[in-house]
Amino acid sequence: MLFVLRDKELKNKKIEEFIKAVMHENPEKATAYIVKIYPFLPSDSLLLLQSAQFLISHGKYNEAKNLLRKIQTGPRKAEAVLPYSKILINEGKYNEAKKLLEPLKDKNDMAKALYAQILDKEGDKLTALSYLRKISKSIKDPDILTSIGNLEYSNGDRKKAIHYWIEASKSGNAEATLKAADYFYLLKKTKEAIQYYKRAIDIGIKDNDSLMWAYYQYGKLANDKTYLEKVANSKGELAEAAKALLEKL
Repeated sequence: MLFVLRDKELKNKKIEEFIKAVMHENPEKATAYIVKIYPFLPSDSLLLLQSAQFLISHGKYNEAKNLLRKIQTGPRKAEAVLPYSKILINEGKYNEAKKLLEPLKDKNDMAKALYAQILDKEGDKLTALSYLRKISKSIKDPDILTSIGNLEYSNGDRKKAIHYWIEASKSGNAEATLKAADYFYLLKKTKEAIQYYKRAIDIGIKDNDSLMWAYYQYGKLANDKTYLEKVANSKGELAEAAKALLEKL
């Protein structure tokens, strides 16, 4: 029996070493290897959680959910609930996420923050904001910080909103960065607006309409034809406006 245990431990160790090496050296192939190998890892494996986080960071949410479900069958269940709930929220499965978060929201700040996100998406913005204000100092997640900024803005507190958007921008949130850019643009703080539009572009804006807006605004304010040409060559609503601007430059 001892030899069997040792053999199993050795096998798991070799699997873990292999996955870690692939994630570091060849991220593109890592997903395929993780999907094939994860069934052989025990539910309490730290690597299983790390692999799920790796998949999430590369946009492989369905694959990550499979790993997180397995983790929830073992002693690391609490560590898997939060990232799993976050995926469910992004998929619009609010009731399912709520059931997971309900027992945790009064004990865990991140669980409370995710629960508040659901309330926000369901239209209960005031309750969502009251939840988030209680934990705002302890939250570092850029998506949550962006949500707090959005809610504060909706509630009329623009100074608090820009504070949270800037904090989220520091952590690489493109949505918050673009909102900060628009905020400074409306205040006619051109230098800051240019800085944040460019930063949003560099971070990477996923929504094409928002990306074209950032291109247009940056190109217009910085007199950069390159970005205006990108908009002019698109089929978006701003294409004609960009063409008109290019004729004047």
